Amino acid sequence: MSEALVYNIVELVMPFLGIGLSFMVLYIIYYAIKAKNKEKMALIEKGMDPSLANDKARRSRDHSASHLKTGLFFIGLAAGIVMGYVLYTSTEMNQWVTYPSMILLFGGISLVSYHAIQQQRDEFVNR
Repeated sequence: MSEALVYNIVELVMPFLGIGLSFMVLYIIYYAIKAKNKEKMALIEKGMDPSLANDKARRSRDHSASHLKTGLFFIGLAAGIVMGYVLYTSTEMNQWVTYPSMILLFGGISLVSYHAIQQQRDEFVNR
């Protein structure tokens, strides 16, 4: 295929992809609201207070472990991008190999380090 044909196909497909993704995001938001409403209606049918559904969210406010995991993962991704650039400029490897491999490697290392930190936290709490 010629390069011009590929660009024409991409220009043709991109608007449909954007519209499709927009509808998908809106559907996910609609479904989440519908599920929350259904949960509250079930609590009302059982004669319970519908504010109990909100209490679950209040009780799980301690997101420090989740924030640690996300932070370590993004640090790993950034380190992977930097190391991918270093590997690309210092060797003759293709950039389509260096960047994804380093991003996945450092992202994985960050998640393994999160697991080790979380195990140490759990051991400290259980003492």
